[in-house]
Amino acid sequence: MPRRGVNTPVFPFLFKNVPTFDAFQAPVRWHLWTVTGLSILGGIGASFWWRGRLTRRWSTRLFAGAAIAVILVFGMQLLAPSAIPAVNLLARAVISVGLLSMASAFLTLSQPAPDSPKHSRWGVLVLLVLAADLVYASWGTNPTTNADFYDPRPRETATRAYWRPDRLEAVRYEQFLRFDDYRLLTESREAYRDSLLPDMNMLDNASVLNNFDPLQPSLHLDYMELLDSIGSDALVQAAGAGMVMDRAGQTVLAADAPRAWLVRSACWHTTDDSLRASLSDPAWDPYGQVHFLGDAGCAEPLPVSGSVQIVRDDGGFVELAVEAERDSWLVLADTQYPGWSAVVNDSPAPIFTANLAFRAVQVDAGSSVVQFRYGPVWALPGALISTVSLLGLLVLFRVRADARRD
Repeated sequence: MPRRGVNTPVFPFLFKNVPTFDAFQAPVRWHLWTVTGLSILGGIGASFWWRGRLTRRWSTRLFAGAAIAVILVFGMQLLAPSAIPAVNLLARAVISVGLLSMASAFLTLSQPAPDSPKHSRWGVLVLLVLAADLVYASWGTNPTTNADFYDPRPRETATRAYWRPDRLEAVRYEQFLRFDDYRLLTESREAYRDSLLPDMNMLDNASVLNNFDPLQPSLHLDYMELLDSIGSDALVQAAGAGMVMDRAGQTVLAADAPRAWLVRSACWHTTDDSLRASLSDPAWDPYGQVHFLGDAGCAEPLPVSGSVQIVRDDGGFVELAVEAERDSWLVLADTQYPGWSAVVNDSPAPIFTANLAFRAVQVDAGSSVVQFRYGPVWALPGALISTVSLLGLLVLFRVRADARRD
């Protein structure tokens, strides 16, 4: 199954030239416009449902022909079922189309006059038939599961995981999410639930470096592209991941891979190419040196001693207790994103983009309490604009209603 639609005959041009098309994982989502348009046309057609003499004549013939087809095919299936699956599938399709044709013909023949009090009840019957047809058509393509499938399950380790791209695609589309037979997923749903595939990990609040969302921060995408192209263990560990997932299970790089750590040595790069080259160096140790964009030189890796403990993590708020013997950098392997602010010992501190995508702040020797808080500056103005717009819309509706009454 191609991702992002790049291998389909129609969508490559759209993905390259039309904004927002490359933000979706599959072009089939754009069929929503087709479905919406057909639904509107269907509603318009239903409102002009004709009940003339010619229509009633052909509806009578349709009802009789469909009924004969249903009876014959159903009788053949009941008395002499075929051993060929395709024949049985065709028979079921003929029965389904026949029943739907009979229902349509019946609705046409029983349609009352538009000004009749029975017309509203006839309209409800039309809606019920349409709803039943939609449910039947999508029944096999929308499997359901018990609610306890989504209950959180304890994990043996809290170490962040990383799926290499070739293994991720193979497990997702060959083992579980097969597009040639949806039944395979229903038969292996428990294995899928515990697979740590993105975004199933979110059900258990388990940390996985990969992300299946269509919209992702650019820094995260840049880092993942570099990691997927090189696949070095250093880049995996710099992202706070301690195990690499594969089809057979998992490969542990560092069972205690930290999400945050102290580094004494910082290396600054004036170009993005220089930064990427240093991160791609097989000899780079993410626990001994941190890389930034800037012009402050490049210090040799130095040993550091100290400890970092995550005291609180509420998603939008992370608090860490730090013990450092020397002035150091605190690196947090969470994606840097506009809206995050940092406080070190109750004093605001700048956040530096570490190792291309993550966060880092400076801490002094001794004990420190570091807090990262997410509060985008656009949230309050956005809420204010939305509130004013809603109030204005309500006023316009009220003015229009008063004008109609006058």
